[in-house]
Amino acid sequence: MPDPEKLTGARLVEEVSRTLSVPTADVQAVWETALETIRDAIVNGRPVVLMNVGTLDPITRSARLGYDVGSGEYVRRPRRRSVRFNPSRKLREDL
Repeated sequence: MPDPEKLTGARLVEEVSRTLSVPTADVQAVWETALETIRDAIVNGRPVVLMNVGTLDPITRSARLGYDVGSGEYVRRPRRRSVRFNPSRKLREDL
């Protein structure tokens, strides 16, 4: 059963549709296009700034040596790409 407190993409689309009195299909199309654009920017190494929310920064994590608790052995962790979220000042203040 979905968490009633969690704001999912589907719930966000419903809320925006209801608030703006716009058909859900139109809001869904905008939402999917926005997510695709954000994803493409991050994959191509460009940060995404969401005003009053924060910045999604693509980063490369260095290779490192990790520890496997189960086997007790050290394992090599390869270099990998990831995303770091930095909340905006306004969001930090509002929290």
